[in-house]
Amino acid sequence: ATYSLGDAVNLLAFVRGGGKGASTLPPIEITAPNGDKTPLQLGKAGEHAPDAGARRPEEHHRRCDIRSPESLERRQVFGDDPDRARLVRVEKSRIVVSEWRCWHHALAALQPKMPESTPPTRRPCGSRAVRSVRGSANFASLAMLALALCAAARGASGDAAARVTPGGSAPATPEALPPIDAGTSLLVVAPHPDDETLCCAGVIQRVLRSGGRASVVWITSGDASVLDLLIEGKPFGGAGRLRELAEKRMLEALRATSRLGVPAEGQLFLGYPDRGVSRLLTDHRATPYTSRFTDAAAVPYSAALFPAHPYTGESLERDFGAVLERVRPTLILAPSPRDTHPDHRAAGQLTIAVTARHGLLGSTRYWIVHGGEGWPSPRGLMPGVPLTAAPRSRGLTLAVFPLEPAEEDRKLEALRAYDTQLRTIAPFMLAFVRSTELFARLPGRDLP
Repeated sequence: ATYSLGDAVNLLAFVRGGGKGASTLPPIEITAPNGDKTPLQLGKAGEHAPDAGARRPEEHHRRCDIRSPESLERRQVFGDDPDRARLVRVEKSRIVVSEWRCWHHALAALQPKMPESTPPTRRPCGSRAVRSVRGSANFASLAMLALALCAAARGASGDAAARVTPGGSAPATPEALPPIDAGTSLLVVAPHPDDETLCCAGVIQRVLRSGGRASVVWITSGDASVLDLLIEGKPFGGAGRLRELAEKRMLEALRATSRLGVPAEGQLFLGYPDRGVSRLLTDHRATPYTSRFTDAAAVPYSAALFPAHPYTGESLERDFGAVLERVRPTLILAPSPRDTHPDHRAAGQLTIAVTARHGLLGSTRYWIVHGGEGWPSPRGLMPGVPLTAAPRSRGLTLAVFPLEPAEEDRKLEALRAYDTQLRTIAPFMLAFVRSTELFARLPGRDLP
């Protein structure tokens, strides 16, 4: 059965509410983690999977019976409810959840950082999949919500993306993103190194695999990351240290996008001031702005596209226009003006202004990274679970771009190149490794 997002919420309520309200939902089958892969079924008490044969309920659910040795751990989580006992198997060290005939990926809480040489692992499932969430029993509700969302997202699989409005869902439509083929020229506008991977790694890979071209333009090099210096044990590094940190982040960006397949000619740095882009578009359109972090009043990086260009709004707009002329994009993915980060908002406003002059505004779609307190939720690495709509996307129709399993794995591999950022905000960054990416056709009105 395929559930809407509303049904998914009802499904979670069934798990947490003692089976009440389940009569309106069709049963969804899940697979037990035992050797013979006996199918289980979520539904009313006494219902069984179609191929369970004539076995009695106690025998069919023998590994989930509340009278089994696992009963102590089960009662600590679920109490003595027999309906819940047929849904989830509780062990001392893990909770095992699986869905019948639905490909889904590992449900994993944030794990310690793997070495760079360790490839992401995914266990092939064929027609059945079994995944485990290791950790405390507090993951029970989280695991069931992920399972429900997986069922709700099945209609969004394939190359055709669906449109969803925050708080609901809608049928698939081919208008979500322009067709991706060998004629596609993609430009991703990234305020800082790492934003391009968080928002758009799946689309980048799909464009390149289709024979198209993909480019990334970084507006800043992330040279205001004082917290990164604290983590590195250099709290009094000053302007020179921050410029060195920016050069390190630029190298990480080259490494990450290379893993996604972006060629060297598509890796474009502008080098404008981190935490200063909005000032360029307002108070410093013609007069140079001096970064309070790097003490620079012009682009200080030799690896930038236009070194020594002044820190003014006019110079930034000219340089961004030159990138559009160079790339000639048919699809632009830019930050939303609704993002809470000032550089992201300003980069979105820059994109709108300059693409309008070049006749490319209709080719632009908008993504969001800082979308509201607590978002994305849940935090941490949970591949195979759809990305939920950000609170600040309220009122916008979002295009859902589904990622294939290999694209998710490569996105995680690219994200691991950002060592400087993972040391400070890993749970936040890893929360973007999901089975979907979201884009709005319109920027929407500004929010406070």
